[in-house]
Amino acid sequence: DSFNNIWIHTNAHTLLFIKKGTTEVIETKYEFGYVTDIDQDADNCLWISTKNHGIFRVPITQEGMLEQEIKLYSKGNADFSKNITTLSCSIDQVWIGTAEGAVYAIDKKTKEITNYSDQFASINEGIQDIVVDDYDNIWISTNKRIVLFYPPYEIFKEFNQVDVIIDSFRKGAVYLTEDGQLLYGGNLGITAFQTQKSKPQTQHQETF
Repeated sequence: DSFNNIWIHTNAHTLLFIKKGTTEVIETKYEFGYVTDIDQDADNCLWISTKNHGIFRVPITQEGMLEQEIKLYSKGNADFSKNITTLSCSIDQVWIGTAEGAVYAIDKKTKEITNYSDQFASINEGIQDIVVDDYDNIWISTNKRIVLFYPPYEIFKEFNQVDVIIDSFRKGAVYLTEDGQLLYGGNLGITAFQTQKSKPQTQHQETF
């Protein structure tokens, strides 16, 4: 996180915390359930997605999380609160993907939840990862493709097996470098995309 602490979620439904400068692994006591992803926004809040319980907003300090201020977003909607696979924070929103290929966004100011699934209907696959780059563009990946969404222009750009050498991307195998490259790992190596602020003309590169 921004305090250089480490947060780890496990398949045993536990969330672990390692404070900066220590080696002690602390198990948090709050019951989140099956955690699928964690991201942090600019307001020092962790956003935690779960498989069956929705999204949690967790304010943090250098000492850990403030349990009394945790908020749950579930919308009382099975499509939203179940099978969430990933999330990522932009400046104003938290973007959410599900195993059914649905896409939602939580407005951090109004707390409203918007369903963007119709706009991403062409994906038609379970969503593995969502990444917001340094220019607030949204990258959504599935097993077979990557969709780049430019919110200011409402423009989409899709990359699939025809565009890259990889024909099966791996969940969690994505990393945004300091110089703005977005690296995706798959069965045949790594594909690198150079992110940019301007109107969509992003070119991909293949590396091994």
